[in-house]
Amino acid sequence: MINLKQDLQINKTISELFLYFIYIYLCVILALIFKPTLIPLLIIGIYCFYTTWIIFTNSNSQSYLLKNEYLRFAIVFNYSLFCMLTYYILHTYWKKLIKFPLFKILIICSPIIYFSLIKLIGYIFTCDSHYCINFILRNPFYHVLEVIDLIKNTLVY
Repeated sequence: MINLKQDLQINKTISELFLYFIYIYLCVILALIFKPTLIPLLIIGIYCFYTTWIIFTNSNSQSYLLKNEYLRFAIVFNYSLFCMLTYYILHTYWKKLIKFPLFKILIICSPIIYFSLIKLIGYIFTCDSHYCINFILRNPFYHVLEVIDLIKNTLVY
């Protein structure tokens, strides 16, 4: 007999992987279409910082690295810079890099790599099993309230 909880976990994992395929390939397409000038780079940086900050804040992690806001800021900030740099490199050097088979494999496998890294980070920081996908599945209005709360807390301190 199949355990219902285990079956739901498997379905959530498959859904999570499917969403990462859409998300990563959409990011690649957008990175190729839009030139990485100051405005798109800032949008990517803010988006990555905000989503990663909220995901880590709500991950129920017991890790000191995420509980300490200064360390969490450093981790999230560096990740956001990495995303901005990846966007810039992908757009700028796409035509040169696409000639290399290893780069093609990297692009094709990037959703699986991303999924694996999300799971590894969740394991290292002792986050809930589906901490990333839970962020996506929440009501979008909830995210607006989190932005307001983040701004309010930033201005108060």
